Amino acid sequence: MVQGVRAPQIARFVPFTPQQIRQIGHRFEQGGSDRALYDKRRPGAVPVLTFLHDLRSLDIVVDNQSAGLVFGEVRRLAAQKRLSGYDAAYLELAIPKGLPLATLDEELRQAAVSTGVVLLG
Repeated sequence: MVQGVRAPQIARFVPFTPQQIRQIGHRFEQGGSDRALYDKRRPGAVPVLTFLHDLRSLDIVVDNQSAGLVFGEVRRLAAQKRLSGYDAAYLELAIPKGLPLATLDEELRQAAVSTGVVLLG
């Protein structure tokens, strides 16, 4: 391995067996970091481009405003409604935008109804 460090020594610090570490090292020697990180062949250009095309066809909007709300409104909603951080974030996104929520989580359903968010299903 690197500078006289053997695979069993490395295995004590990472969740891999010495054999897996040696395999990763060999892949790195063969093809660099990309080859080391992926033990299977990459999908190739056509499947990746098809996936990216399909992804672009979705109406995905990045909500840059939400990043600042995580420690404020989301945290307040989580404490007030007794929700997980994830559930409070979903609720916080739905409230100002008037979006409906689809969930089977009973606590989130109750919190949604109490804040006027429409439930789907």
